[in-house]
Amino acid sequence: MNPPPLRGSLTRCARSARVIGRTVSHTGRMRKKMNLPKQFDHWVNDNNPPVHLQYGKGWWDYIEMLRRLASKFEIEQLEVVGTYTMRTPPPEEELQMPVVRLAAGTVELIVKYDFSTFPETWTASVKTSNAKPQPTYGLFDPAADLRGRTISGFDTGMIYGSYSENPAQFSCELEDEWDVAALIRIVSNGDG
Repeated sequence: MNPPPLRGSLTRCARSARVIGRTVSHTGRMRKKMNLPKQFDHWVNDNNPPVHLQYGKGWWDYIEMLRRLASKFEIEQLEVVGTYTMRTPPPEEELQMPVVRLAAGTVELIVKYDFSTFPETWTASVKTSNAKPQPTYGLFDPAADLRGRTISGFDTGMIYGSYSENPAQFSCELEDEWDVAALIRIVSNGDG
């Protein structure tokens, strides 16, 4: 005989926290349930790497990180807007990687992750209606202008000037997924 479920078990709490079309986040705030856009899921389904590739895990880590960011920041749109072929360190493999657009409210980010370099690099282009400069906490160089560089997977119109030049529309390079999450928080701060 199975014991009765514990009072306050996660399953029971999750069920009781659901309200039609909404759920309570871990912080207790009400927020919309996220439905990932089908375009992103279709792209992932059609392009996931063959099982034998050793760097396939890095590809999946990137996909899962995008999903976690979308969930955490209530991203309304998550779509693949470009691709690039990444050549990994030995054993050399080629992976087709997505360039992804994340949008919520009046904030739009276009991001790409390259784990074939050391250190790994996240490239982000940001558009927001909030032109008020925010502290950058050393996440990226606010004076860096990426327009003179070719960024594989980014069309020319996806690469903007520096944050110092225009805090409402800029491109930057970040070190890791935590910096990407912090960037989303910064550019969303004060954005209606």
